[in-house]
Amino acid sequence: MRDLLTSILFLLSLCVCYIQCQSTDSNALPKSADIYHWALDLPQPSLLAKIAYNPETLESKVLSYTPPSDSTRDGETENLYRIGFFTTAADGSKKWVGSLVSHSALGTLQKQKNDNNKNNKNVLQLYLSKSHQHDLYHVSLSKSSSAKSSESIGVELVYPDAGPLPELNKPVVLSPDGTNTEEVVEKTFFQKYWWAVLIVALLAISGGGGEGQ
Repeated sequence: MRDLLTSILFLLSLCVCYIQCQSTDSNALPKSADIYHWALDLPQPSLLAKIAYNPETLESKVLSYTPPSDSTRDGETENLYRIGFFTTAADGSKKWVGSLVSHSALGTLQKQKNDNNKNNKNVLQLYLSKSHQHDLYHVSLSKSSSAKSSESIGVELVYPDAGPLPELNKPVVLSPDGTNTEEVVEKTFFQKYWWAVLIVALLAISGGGGEGQ
């Protein structure tokens, strides 16, 4: 009897450890985003994917993925869909942010769900701000051959690249006599008088033609 109780307690402890490990793994990625698809002729969107991600390590995981049906409605062959998410505006209202994709692109999503080994996989690109909260500010759909084959749809976290900045307050270094110390490259003779050489060549050509006549 004592051995049986010991075995039961051991199994229970293993179950608790497994649940804790699963919980820790699901919470390893600190942020998540709900991405929706929304046909232009429908009154409300539907959830496309729920994605967990770590903005520091750029690691991501697709928690759920439900593409729209591949069938068309009302005989339409190329409906437009919005791909995006909701964000909270300054006044507390919900604001839609997203981009447009074609029905054919979403049809590819449906086929892709059933074929995880497809080479050119569709990828959701999540654009994150460089603020301390790493807020999501835009989403788009593209194709990539480097997406994880184990996931139904690829995810790419993108930060904006900083543009070129002007060099301000650059100190001007002068020589002891007050002139600029930067060396001025002296032009060659041809760079200075190329036009004169060209005139002489034209005169020589035209003069040679006259003598021949």
